[in-house]
Amino acid sequence: MKPNPLPIKINAGIVPYRFRADGTAEVLLITALNPAQSWIFPMGTVDAGETPQQAAARECAEESGYIVKVGPQLTIIDLPKHTDIHRVIFFAGEVTDEEQEYEYGRQRLWVSLVDLPHIVTDVNKSVADEIVWYINDLIKEQ
Repeated sequence: MKPNPLPIKINAGIVPYRFRADGTAEVLLITALNPAQSWIFPMGTVDAGETPQQAAARECAEESGYIVKVGPQLTIIDLPKHTDIHRVIFFAGEVTDEEQEYEYGRQRLWVSLVDLPHIVTDVNKSVADEIVWYINDLIKEQ
């Protein structure tokens, strides 16, 4: 008899980005709380009555202090935990504003598209690849 699969909890993540005055793009990373000092994208649980897009924007504001306009869905990754699987639906998010406060214990880092794949955690590399493709397409359209 097969064991029951682990339950899946839906999470949402966002890849905040902005364009500098010279037209180059930057992507925001924040430090994870566990393990500390690893660079990740803002993400968290989708609360009851909330869409994944709403959760992604909320998590970004809470964890990084940046307000984003949620764009298209990027990729979905599954993060196995002890008792369940966190399925994270990632979105692109253009930064529109900044709040003064954000989650205690987090650091923020703006990185270039070239540096992003070398800094982000391994589990987030597919997300990093997708945001690079997305932003490069935006640049080509301009």
